[in-house]
Amino acid sequence: MYGESTDSYDPYSYYSPSIATSASAAYFFENALSDNKTVLTLDDFLEKNSIYEEILTNEKAKFALVDTNNDGKVTEKEQTAYVQKLKDEEKNAQLYRFRNYIDMYDKGDGKMQAPELEVYLEERLNLKPIENVTTAKLMDPFDTDHDGALTADGLFEFFYNQPLDKLEQCYNDDYSSSTSNYDSSTIGSSATPDYG
Repeated sequence: MYGESTDSYDPYSYYSPSIATSASAAYFFENALSDNKTVLTLDDFLEKNSIYEEILTNEKAKFALVDTNNDGKVTEKEQTAYVQKLKDEEKNAQLYRFRNYIDMYDKGDGKMQAPELEVYLEERLNLKPIENVTTAKLMDPFDTDHDGALTADGLFEFFYNQPLDKLEQCYNDDYSSSTSNYDSSTIGSSATPDYG
């Protein structure tokens, strides 16, 4: 708040409540002390600033998510349960995403077959199996029902436990990473380089 007076109490200013100057401190204390009180507690101090009150309300709400029995304490059991709840929610969101990927690449059975996974790997992750490794072989540890296809759960496990030693980077032929046809004389000009 450059150029503004620091002598007024602004509950939304960065340094609020401002008690940096004698005038602002006097103004703050005059308004903070009510009901003939002569002592100001930290709670009183924070209560007079709506930003702190909002932060405190938000933090209490977050705490209540973990303190499921509302006793004002978070036990190890509640901590563990909360972390597990978050993990479950995150996994469900990921499974939803992987179901969508299966829908995008699937040819009709609701699962991802080896040729479909190969396209997925190339298009989404720029990966392909290394030489002498088939996509079906990559899928094997994640194909829990051994039907040669991955469900959303299997794709989730594959994604988070990728056999990186059996995959290598690949580049889609439609996207040229070469700059051999790039004319450096166009740098700084509005001319469009010829990428061939």
